[in-house]
Amino acid sequence: MTAATLQENKMGVMPVGKLIANMALPMVISMLVQALYNVVDSIYVSQVSESAVTALSLAFPIQNLLIGFAVGIGVGVNSLLSKSLGEKNQEAANRAAGNGIVLMAIAMVLFVLFGLFGVHPYFAIQSDNPETVEGGIVYTSICCVFSVGCFASILGERLLQSTGRTVHTMITQSIGAIINIILDPIFIFICEWGMMGAAVATVIGQVATALLAVWYLLHMKIIKPTHGDYALRGHICGRTLALGITSFLSQISLVAAMAAINNMLRKYGALDPVFGREQYAQIPMAVVGIVMKFFQIVISIVVGMAAGCIPIVGYNMGAEKKMRVR
Repeated sequence: MTAATLQENKMGVMPVGKLIANMALPMVISMLVQALYNVVDSIYVSQVSESAVTALSLAFPIQNLLIGFAVGIGVGVNSLLSKSLGEKNQEAANRAAGNGIVLMAIAMVLFVLFGLFGVHPYFAIQSDNPETVEGGIVYTSICCVFSVGCFASILGERLLQSTGRTVHTMITQSIGAIINIILDPIFIFICEWGMMGAAVATVIGQVATALLAVWYLLHMKIIKPTHGDYALRGHICGRTLALGITSFLSQISLVAAMAAINNMLRKYGALDPVFGREQYAQIPMAVVGIVMKFFQIVISIVVGMAAGCIPIVGYNMGAEKKMRVR
């Protein structure tokens, strides 16, 4: 596709104030919907048992780590891709998308391996309660082993966003969340799958989001990587990871904070005259987990605003429209 045939999209022509609102608002909604996945699971799982809620709280850092890898790569691809589209460089856009897909696949394989071999030792050092450990292992293993939906949905969302289709990302995320909300009570209570039901509902919601995002991308035909575009190139991977590292670190900081808090609660909570009793020992960790999930909703608003601006800046940098960038 030549430069003459590439059509200027809204990121290069729409008034900047209106454009930011147009791009950022759907992204804020999309990020909020993504944050609600964990909240919805917690609401339903809380009706199963206190140990189940604690298991979700202990699984929360792993889920955030997974999302951190996906978002970090996605933001890097988004930045490179939007810049290439602004330059009317279709070949560079295709290579950025192809390399991004391969990097996502590598990250996904790492979490599949963790789901198979790393989940058991992780929960063994996080809790002494057999019910909590068992529930956490079941939930986290399923989410990691079948993480293809999470990785594909986040990459699809970032690719759509880089072309200016933020409304499409809002639609795909919303449909996935609705499916999760519907399936959670069915699998948890009617099928009596408990923690496994919550995990399966989450995975199905993520896969539905990914499939819809891929469908949008295929029908828009703006990004069309060929076989050669999937060969990893050092300069593309380096730029992708460098551009996405800040988003990755922001997610990792939450994971580190959560892990530290859980360890302190486990150590010092046992000394508390109330929570140190066996029947109450898990309450502090369960409460902190719920609070952190709601705090993530607040963070999502800020992250969504920033995410809406990334493709605008990238596109106009590529198009050399410095005033629009400023």
